[in-house]
Amino acid sequence: MNLQQQNSSMKFLFLLFFLNAVVEINAEIFVFKPILYFSKPLIPIILLVMYCITSKVKSILFILVLFFSAITNLLFIPNTEKFLLYAIIVFTIHRVLMLAYIYKNVIFLSYRYLFIATLPIIAVFYYLFIESNNAPKESHPILLFQIILISVLVGIAFSNYIKNDSLQNTLLMISALLFACLQLVIYIEKYFLTADDYTLLRPIAMALNVMAFFSFYKFVLVTEESKLQI
Repeated sequence: MNLQQQNSSMKFLFLLFFLNAVVEINAEIFVFKPILYFSKPLIPIILLVMYCITSKVKSILFILVLFFSAITNLLFIPNTEKFLLYAIIVFTIHRVLMLAYIYKNVIFLSYRYLFIATLPIIAVFYYLFIESNNAPKESHPILLFQIILISVLVGIAFSNYIKNDSLQNTLLMISALLFACLQLVIYIEKYFLTADDYTLLRPIAMALNVMAFFSFYKFVLVTEESKLQI
């Protein structure tokens, strides 16, 4: 594929990505599940195609992150405890792979700031955990593990940004904060609201999901480009 074809393909995929996001958010508003089963997993799939076109590295870890994201998006659609548990398990795998990618490709600039930035996120999510009565007991260990994962993600992003506000660290911080907001919205939706109320938060969750993944995708590209220039 020559440069002109690549640019044309990327413009088309970029437009398709955000058009699909608009369709997805509207499908969430009107709870139209036939569209959801198509548009929801399409978000990471389009990003995967964009990544394979533009990346010179093609990290297996990032490809797996997007793959497990697509599965998670599908599993969150049915409103049953069984599928919610499956979704939490797959989502945990997805988050572990994301942190593995960051650990492999990002230099930690300050462990002191990492510790300080991690504590407030743990405190907020742990408070919500102990206040929630609707979470199934079998999912408690996974939920606690997820609290640690999202706290570490935000801690790494914030501490690196404080020490060096480069484009790479800025994109990582933006994506980490969006992922934290996404997890907060999903947690409130699933464990604090009734079935009649939580549909109000789903469009917000999907908008956060779109922005978080696009920011992380841009972070991955910038990270790969910076490593190739060394």
